[in-house]
Amino acid sequence: MYKLGITASWENPDLGKRKESYDFYIGPDNQTVLQEYILGNGVNKVYLSARGKGSALAQMTWSYYTLQSSEGSAFALSVDVSSFMQ
Repeated sequence: MYKLGITASWENPDLGKRKESYDFYIGPDNQTVLQEYILGNGVNKVYLSARGKGSALAQMTWSYYTLQSSEGSAFALSVDVSSFMQ
């Protein structure tokens, strides 16, 4: 039984905005194992949600090429941490 579950979800505009997701499970057997998932081309937003008890370190690496030459930020990161009492 896992202690912590993390879901990454996204829409891919190149595929008609079809929603996709991938689940990561963290428990005693794999708590020190790096888990990764490689997103396809065209994804521009990713949502992460977690459930269970424990802590995890999440790293997102995003490689892209763009023709736009702007001095603005290349991406925006917004974080929403919610705690639910049961």
